[in-house]
Amino acid sequence: MNRFANKSKFSPFYALLQLPGISINTVHIETSSIVINAQIKGKYGVCPVCGKKSHQVHSTYFRSLQDLSVFSKPVGIKLLIKKFKCSNHRCERKIFSQQLSSGFDRYSRRTKRANGQITQMSLESQHGKGPGFPKILDFR
Repeated sequence: MNRFANKSKFSPFYALLQLPGISINTVHIETSSIVINAQIKGKYGVCPVCGKKSHQVHSTYFRSLQDLSVFSKPVGIKLLIKKFKCSNHRCERKIFSQQLSSGFDRYSRRTKRANGQITQMSLESQHGKGPGFPKILDFR
C-alpha cells in the first residue's frame, strides 16, 4: 500500500477530483483501489432552517462515496462530515450536518459525475451499445 498526504492545491488528486470545497487529508493507493480521506472545508455550518451560522461542533461521522475509476482502479472517498448545534435557541432544528459541495447530490453514495457516467451507460445500453461498460469502467 502506498500512502501519502499532500494538501497542496496542485496535487494531481485535486485536479482529478475537481470537487470544490473539499480538502484532501490522505490518499491510500492499494493494489485494487484508491481511497481518498477528505473533509469539507469550512469551520462553521449554516442551519438549513433558520440560516444562522454555528461554530459549535456536535459530532462527526464518515460518509463513503464512490467516484470514477482512475488508472483502472475504483476510487472511494471517505468524507468527514461535521454536525453542528444550531446557535439559535428558537430554531426547531437543534443539530444539522455540513452540506456537501456542488459535486454531490444529497443522500447519494456516488459523486455527480459517477452518477452521470452510469446514466450515460444505461442510455447507451438501451441502444445495444453497453453490455461491457461496467466492466470497462470498473464500477462494482
